[in-house]
Amino acid sequence: MKSRVCSSLFVVFSCLILLVSCADVEQENVKFRVLGSSGDFIGTYSIDSGDVVSFGGESIGDEVFKFEKTVEVEDQLEISTSPLDPSGDPLSSLEIKVYRDNKLIKTVQDTSDPVEEISLIYTSGEAAETDP
Repeated sequence: MKSRVCSSLFVVFSCLILLVSCADVEQENVKFRVLGSSGDFIGTYSIDSGDVVSFGGESIGDEVFKFEKTVEVEDQLEISTSPLDPSGDPLSSLEIKVYRDNKLIKTVQDTSDPVEEISLIYTSGEAAETDP
């Protein structure tokens, strides 16, 4: 009798573990924005270790270029960007920003001379960065 109860409990717990592992993971809507000043840029992004997608900046006037995209992230968003023409006129800045619920969560910027490649990894559920 005792072994029957143990077997039944084992089956119930196994089913519960299976149900939890098969549960849909909620995806987050995240917007990322890349801004380049004094020149254009190119970049790539990948969602949850999926395909790598290329992008480029779009002029929004006064030598400012922007790329913006809203994506659904289950686990991780990886973004990389660099000046379009490293041998041409140097960018004065290059920046990646990640927003969730219209709030800035994470940012990285390069204002060095010359501006080089920058990258950012956003992990789902990550809290907003705070100033020290």
